[in-house]
Amino acid sequence: MAHHLHRFMASLLALAALLQANEALEFDVFNKVPSTPGGVQFDKEIGIPFTKRLMEKQQNSYGTCWRQMARRIGRTDVEVVHMVIDNYDGYVAITYIGACTTNVSAVFLNGDYGDNIKWSFTSLIYHEMTHIWQWYPPMTPTGLIEDIADYTALKAKYYKPEFFARPGSGKRWDQGYSITARFLEYCDGLKPGFVAAMNRKMRDTWSLNYFVELV
Repeated sequence: MAHHLHRFMASLLALAALLQANEALEFDVFNKVPSTPGGVQFDKEIGIPFTKRLMEKQQNSYGTCWRQMARRIGRTDVEVVHMVIDNYDGYVAITYIGACTTNVSAVFLNGDYGDNIKWSFTSLIYHEMTHIWQWYPPMTPTGLIEDIADYTALKAKYYKPEFFARPGSGKRWDQGYSITARFLEYCDGLKPGFVAAMNRKMRDTWSLNYFVELV
């Protein structure tokens, strides 16, 4: 009886800590270019209220599918996460880690998505917001950094199978282009919580030995 009570109290404390972390975190969205085609598309098809809910959902899903990582993975300095819709070419979105800001291209939003614009936007946000919670020690393979973010979208089921690597494909684990995300999925299947544990270890340094230590 005492053992079950202890587990119940521990669960309540963990839930309280998670709720406190989410309450302290604010989400700010700003459409900088409302008169451009992409800006108009954002306001009409997506909107700020939906985007804020999506950002909060991504934060909650991130904790859930990565086994409730340590409080915002140690990023206790993060109080506000920003998203800016701006007009530029060259890339779909870019996240500035230090500023906790994701810039989304209005040019991208003006693409031909039919009824799938919210789905495509959601997939993008799951990927980009992950970068805010990652660690970036020197010498970390670029494929690993990008595909930890792809892994989050994969676990949330916001990915297009026709454009995503099949399980077991690729020549190297760090090849990127969703191949690394599939490798992380494989590792997480061997050891649930693997990706979360990997990210925690990457707070200060990077080492290939983490795979041996964690699996």
